Amino acid sequence: MAESGRLKKYLSVGVIGNAIGWIIYNSIYILNPYAWNKATTTWLVSYLIGVAQQHEMHRRWTFSDSEEKYISSLGKSYLAYSLGLVISTLVNFSLVNSLDVHIQISWFLSVVSSVVVNYIFLKRLAFNLT
Repeated sequence: MAESGRLKKYLSVGVIGNAIGWIIYNSIYILNPYAWNKATTTWLVSYLIGVAQQHEMHRRWTFSDSEEKYISSLGKSYLAYSLGLVISTLVNFSLVNSLDVHIQISWFLSVVSSVVVNYIFLKRLAFNLT
C-alpha cells in the first residue's frame, strides 16, 4: 500500500475512533467517582479501552496488509500505544493542572500529541510493516 494512502486511512480511522473515544471518555468522566485528577484518571482509563478499539479498526482498514497474528499485533499495539499514553497523559496533566485548560480542549490536545508517535510504532512494531 502506498504511504499516502495508508496515512489517509490512518487519519480517517483515527477521526472515527477518536469520536467514539470522546464518547467513552465523557461517559467515564461522568461515572468517575474520584475528584483527585478526575480528568487525567478518566483519560488514562479511556485510553486503555481505546487501544483495543483502535487496534481492531486499524487492523481492518489501515494495516490490512499486515501478516501479524491478531493476538500478537494486539499485544504489540498495547506496547506501541504505551509511549503515546505516557506522552499524552503528561500533556493532559500539564494542561489541566498547570495551565488550567478546559478538559475538552485538553482531551483534544492530548490526542493530537500522540498521533505521530502512535502511527510510527503501530506500523513498524505492532503490524511489522516498513
